[in-house]
This record gives sequence, structure tokens and C-alpha cells, in this order.
Amino acid sequence: QHIVRRSRWRTAVLAAAAAIVVGLAAFGAGSALRPAPTPTMAAQIMAAPDVRTVSGQLAGGTATVVFSRDMDAGMLVMNNVPPPSQGTVYQMWLLGDRGPLSAGTMNTAAVAPSTTAMLPNLENSRALAFTVEPGNGSPQPTGKIFAKLSLS
Repeated sequence: QHIVRRSRWRTAVLAAAAAIVVGLAAFGAGSALRPAPTPTMAAQIMAAPDVRTVSGQLAGGTATVVFSRDMDAGMLVMNNVPPPSQGTVYQMWLLGDRGPLSAGTMNTAAVAPSTTAMLPNLENSRALAFTVEPGNGSPQPTGKIFAKLSLS
């Protein structure tokens, strides 16, 4: 009877070990077959050989743009910028030869103590400017530019 218990215990241990080995092999095969993750746009910008950074004051906080002309893109990081008034948005504008082009808006809910936004298609813009616009934004700036970051 003592031998039967030891045999059952040994069988249970060997079965558990075999299950672990099979599970690890399946996990390894699944990991090997999974494609490598594509680097995010932010990671690509940060790794670009021509990456540049510019910072400035924005409504009492700080705005920093990390950008690459080779990637034709940038990333805006805002820290401690107060949100716009209810019913308005901060609108970003790329300033270049074709005049101001909207680079997106941020409403009250979108602006947190630390806010990030991607800026695709920098093209030949020389600066990123900010205005306060009514509602969901405007096709052209209606408010005064209250901050500008040089992209040259």
C-alpha cells in the first residue's frame, strides 16, 4: 500500500512536469510565430538621426515638440497647461508657406496635467502655433496666437 501511494505521487509529479513542459513549448512557439511589434510613431521620431526638440511656455505650462524632418512628424508634450475654457479648444497650427494649417484641437477633457499629441505631416512648416478657438475649432485661426514654437 505504501508503494502504491508513492507510485501515484510520482505519477502525479511527472504528469504535472510534462504539462508544464508542453505549456512552455506552446508559449515559445506562439511567441516565435508572432510578428515583432512595429515601433510606434513616437519611438520612430525619437530614434530618427535628425531628431530635434524645442520647448516654450504655453498658458502657464510648458510645451515641448520633439520632431524629425526625415520622418515628417513630431510629438507635442504639454505639462501643467491648464485646460481651455468650457466651450473652447486649444487649436494647433502649422505655420508655413501655405499659411496656417490646422494640426488638431484639444478640448477641456483632452488637456490633462501631462498631455501628448502626434503631429503628422510637418511638411515645410516653420512653427507650431496655438490659438483658443470656439466650439470644435476653426478652419483658420480666429483667435490671437498666444504661443509659438519654432520648428526651424
